[in-house]
Amino acid sequence: LLSWSGQGQLVSRSSTSQVWRRRLQDMAVYVKHYEYTPPSWRYLGRPSRAPCEWRNYEILRNLGVPCPDSVCLGQKRSMGRLCWSILVTKEVPDSQDLGHLLRHDSLQRNRGLRHEILRSLGRILRTLHAQNFVCRDIKLRNVLCQMSGENRFTLYLIDCPRAGYRFFLKQRAALGDLATLRRHVLAVCGQHDWDILLDAYVEERRPH
Repeated sequence: LLSWSGQGQLVSRSSTSQVWRRRLQDMAVYVKHYEYTPPSWRYLGRPSRAPCEWRNYEILRNLGVPCPDSVCLGQKRSMGRLCWSILVTKEVPDSQDLGHLLRHDSLQRNRGLRHEILRSLGRILRTLHAQNFVCRDIKLRNVLCQMSGENRFTLYLIDCPRAGYRFFLKQRAALGDLATLRRHVLAVCGQHDWDILLDAYVEERRPH
């Protein structure tokens, strides 16, 4: 798996990770590769980011929230220290990250579709919080919007290694998600757009 990584189109890079897009037989996949030189004690006795993201995708699917299909997972440790870890996921076809899409002129002009997308995101976040699951790093670029026809779409959550269940201080954690998302929404939309999202989030928690 390590030799297979590092090939294809480099999508993003950080101090400890690289994301590559490449073909695997008849499908496109994304290879997220974390590298630690020298090997890191940070994850001694606990899962690293790639296994956490693999687990969180399984949780999202069980909660009915769309996310990429996981393909494979691998890692290497040396005396407990993490050397590298790799997560491979299928590409979500015909999708764009929501931060980019909301900046596009077509969506800026189509207020109805923009508001429906934001409502959908609010409902997704409420579904997660109702199950005590928090994202801890929810940004518009970590939400993919897949268009499947005129005014038809599906939202997918991606890049969620820090997410997880929270049973203590859960309201504070949920408010942290909302605060982070509000900051990113207001960077590309107006206050009214945020109010649309928040109304959908609140509506989901009202008893019927």
